[in-house]
Amino acid sequence: MDFVPINPSYAKPYIPPRIAEQLTEQQIEALKRYEEIDARNVKSSTGRNLSIMGIDRSTNAPYYSRINRSQEQNKEQEQAKAQEQTAERQQAVFEEKTRSQGMSV
Repeated sequence: MDFVPINPSYAKPYIPPRIAEQLTEQQIEALKRYEEIDARNVKSSTGRNLSIMGIDRSTNAPYYSRINRSQEQNKEQEQAKAQEQTAERQQAVFEEKTRSQGMSV
């Protein structure tokens, strides 16, 4: 029977070979410095695109984040809505200031 640790730990930052072959030298060096990288161009072992990748300082094991397209679209829509609401608030403040100063808008 093979023993597979649930939470593997490594002596130095570990980047799986399948992932490393998809990364640039700059991305590999960033991971070794425990920086998160944009991994949208990296495919997981299941063939899905990753979003973010980093190395956990406590275990030196990699961690990944996947965001599917619908989640990205929802996030973009929420950001657009928030920007629109901010613009509307700024316009309302501007109009109120100009009214209080006796100017027409």
